[in-house]
Amino acid sequence: MFALGRRRTFTRIEKLYLGAVTIASLAILFPNICISQTYSFKTYTVRNGLLSDAVTSLCQDSNGYLWVGTSDGASVYDGETFRNYTVTDGLASSLVNCIVRDVNHEGVVWIGTNGGGVSRFQGGSFSNFRMGASDWSNRVNGIAQDASGIVYCASDDGIYRIFHGAVSPLGGRLAHGPFVRILCAGDTLFTVDGDGRLLAFDLVNGSITDLGGRIRPYTSVSQICLDEEGHTCIVFPNGDLKNLTTGKVVRKAAISYPRFVMEDRAGTFWIGTSQGVFALDKPFRSGYSTKITVANGLPEDDIMAGVADREGDLWFGTADKGLVKLEDRRAIEFPISLSRFSVNNSQGATDSHGNIWVAADKGLVEIYAIATGQLKERLIPYSGLGIRSACVSIQINDQDEMWLATSNARVYGIRITEELRQVPILRVVSRFYLGDNVATKGLLCLYVDSTQRAWCSVDKLGIIEFNTREARQRSIALTQADGLPDNSIRAIFRDRDGNMWFGGYIGGVTEMSGPAVPGNMKLYTSRNGLPDNSIRSIMQDSSGNIWIGTRYGGIAVKNADRFLSISVRDGLASEGVWAMIQAQGYGAFFGTQLGLQELIGGELRGLSWKRFGEARPVYSCGISRFSSGGKLSRVLWGVDQSGVFLRDLDPPAVRRVPPPVYITGLLVNGSRYRLESPFSGGGSQIQLAHWENTLTFSFEGISLRDESNLKYLYRLRGVENDWRTLERRLPVTYAALRPGRYMFEVIAVGADGRKSEAAANLSFDITPPFWEMWWFITLVGVALAAIVYFAVRVRVRRLIEIERVRARIATDLHDDIGAGLTRIAILAEVALRQAEGKKQSGTGSRGESEEAEGESFSAQGLVRKIGVNARELADSMSDVVWSIDPRNVTVHDLITRFRSFAYETCEAAGIRLEVDIDDDIETLRLEPGVMRTLLLIAKEALNNSVKHSSCARIIVGMKFSSRLLFFNFEDDGRGFVIYQEFSGHGLANMRQRAVKLGGDFKLKSAAGGGTAIQVTVPLNV
Repeated sequence: MFALGRRRTFTRIEKLYLGAVTIASLAILFPNICISQTYSFKTYTVRNGLLSDAVTSLCQDSNGYLWVGTSDGASVYDGETFRNYTVTDGLASSLVNCIVRDVNHEGVVWIGTNGGGVSRFQGGSFSNFRMGASDWSNRVNGIAQDASGIVYCASDDGIYRIFHGAVSPLGGRLAHGPFVRILCAGDTLFTVDGDGRLLAFDLVNGSITDLGGRIRPYTSVSQICLDEEGHTCIVFPNGDLKNLTTGKVVRKAAISYPRFVMEDRAGTFWIGTSQGVFALDKPFRSGYSTKITVANGLPEDDIMAGVADREGDLWFGTADKGLVKLEDRRAIEFPISLSRFSVNNSQGATDSHGNIWVAADKGLVEIYAIATGQLKERLIPYSGLGIRSACVSIQINDQDEMWLATSNARVYGIRITEELRQVPILRVVSRFYLGDNVATKGLLCLYVDSTQRAWCSVDKLGIIEFNTREARQRSIALTQADGLPDNSIRAIFRDRDGNMWFGGYIGGVTEMSGPAVPGNMKLYTSRNGLPDNSIRSIMQDSSGNIWIGTRYGGIAVKNADRFLSISVRDGLASEGVWAMIQAQGYGAFFGTQLGLQELIGGELRGLSWKRFGEARPVYSCGISRFSSGGKLSRVLWGVDQSGVFLRDLDPPAVRRVPPPVYITGLLVNGSRYRLESPFSGGGSQIQLAHWENTLTFSFEGISLRDESNLKYLYRLRGVENDWRTLERRLPVTYAALRPGRYMFEVIAVGADGRKSEAAANLSFDITPPFWEMWWFITLVGVALAAIVYFAVRVRVRRLIEIERVRARIATDLHDDIGAGLTRIAILAEVALRQAEGKKQSGTGSRGESEEAEGESFSAQGLVRKIGVNARELADSMSDVVWSIDPRNVTVHDLITRFRSFAYETCEAAGIRLEVDIDDDIETLRLEPGVMRTLLLIAKEALNNSVKHSSCARIIVGMKFSSRLLFFNFEDDGRGFVIYQEFSGHGLANMRQRAVKLGGDFKLKSAAGGGTAIQVTVPLNV
């Protein structure tokens, strides 16, 4: 049995008394019990790549890059890495005083240095400008630019201007003396000189107006600021904010050493000082709405520079602690010391006024909003409420009844009444003690349903259930034996139909639809479709679906009789889901092992998520409404082991800027190709050779918010049409590209899903090799056609030559051999008839025989003639065979053949034969027809000389010149008179043979003067 404390009712007088006592206790005993709120700051130091932790100036250029001036040079932040520039890179001086962007040229910035003059950064390099000859003139404290592009520089020795690359001093009273700040507004140049005078210089007529409100000489004043309405403002050292346009002081506050003033995109003025950062919201009221110091998360209070980027984030430069980013000033953290985490979304709760109550280690922490909308916090100790143990669970119903469960097995009912002087009245109206056994085991969670029934989970024992309106004792009501998943229930929930849901530690979830009898208890486990049996949270959405958060399996949504699973594959931050809540007009919010997350719209199809805060376990979450400037603002809150995280869900409407993207590098076959930096597209087509076909592209999207969540889409047109996704900024390589025209495109996608307005692109052509060019292919085609043509011609010529050889052989066989054989046959027949005639007329007279013999020279003579003709036929046949022998193709072979019969013939006739052949033509190749023709001409000439010239010497020569072969034959015989063109059949045959070769035949002879023959034959060599 477990004893429950008796509930007591109080009279009206007692209630007033208790309220007064509560207020007195909180106001007197704990007047300063307060926890400092911290903002979502992110710090960048030299460890992150920053050049120096001493930041002097900040600027965002037109391309979106953040420029950070330091004591050692300038750093440029692209959202992921820092690129650093010093004097070795061309910067005029290492100590940077100011940085401004050029209003007329994209990506150009002007840097004022302390002693080196002004540096202009353009196209990846620096150009430096000296203001004057002295060091004082080159200590530039401020830079401004008018609409025409003239740059004005405030130095320790006057104001100078830079126009079209020329530097000149500004005349008049502004020519000399130190000037510390400068601003161009229309046709007016506002400046503060070293004497503390606030001056307005008319750029049209050159007049100077002293605007009054003298500043202490050489005091470090803020940068003069131009707000969105065109008003020029300046913060004085005493904290006064003066509108220079109207001449009125619009704000007074005690601040020390203002360093800069700027306006963010929400219309808030931010003033950096040596004591932190002050925020001033419009419309201007007395005092400053927010002060942010080290206690609120800044690494140090001495703030030197500031800038509001175009995505709405604020950047501050500190004196010694680096660069700081305030990602969202509507995201606030309240560090709280928590004794232990609770379950069932019960570490914090919200009352009807929108105040947040958190069960902490030492007491209850209330987070509330003051009249200006700023959030405050106070700690109400448990001891002031008579509570002696830390709270493990807190719940507040619609009637502002707070229910607390403590670690010593006690349940408290506390009434929250209206606040008096912003101090709430908490009154304990009920106390229940669950018994010593429960105190030993420990309470896990408390759930009070809409019927005021309390359900208490006891570790390893089960559920205690009782009516909070009745004072009666109850024992353990439900255990695993009754149908619970196990005896360590971690989540309890009542749905709109009155069914109770119990999530077990490791046993699944049970739905109880009535009294605890077997028919009303339905257990769901992984066998029924649950992704995990360790249940940590339960919720019902507006459609009646039950959402179940598990420890290791994500979320299970019970839709009708089936479970739908949501896990990290669907975009869930973590598989461990500790808390869940649905907000009307928003979606569902989840406290996961890796932070708060929103399911936008709450739809199960096309899941869309948003992340909040850091990736820390969130054990409890909820929605609260605060009044801010007369408007209600809905705030998401989550409780983790470090404290409370809050995020305004209704921030001012600020235009979100899609991230720009640039192509920053190109490697061609591993070698860097020079590009304009940063490069977004356009320009001429890059021409690459066919071997330059491995390209690596580097690119970067510029998003200074959620920079680690920036993604990329890219494609190479000419290779692919679909976009590829890249989760991180990594180079992309395409290898072995074929010749053709290509365009590389890349788009940056921000954490909120916004894409770059235009894709950065780079077009290039890979020219084909010459053997793939049209002209080369044409030439090759023509050449092949010519080769085929000439091959056919050669083949045809060869065939024709073969036919000619065959025809010549046939002609030779017919003319020479055939004629010779015919003569032999005739002689043989004549000899045969004579022989037969002698037999028949053997008795004939001697006179008849002598007559016959005289006519035929006798039979012996005929036989001799037959022998001579046969030998001549054999020689002719030998010449024919020799001429068609493929081994006989050179002049040497021809001369050898000629000598073989010429020497024998000349020797028999007693004639001396001389052969004069040039050595360099012996290897000259001759066609078979030429070989045989020259041989026959030589034999014919030799026979004529031997038979008819009575010569003593014969000279045979052969020369080659200009593709002409000259064959010469001379003898020293008696010669003859050429009385006709040619006399005799032999000479005519020689001439005819020379003409058939396309050559020429010349004969020279005279009586007693010998004979000379010259045959000229053209050769195709």
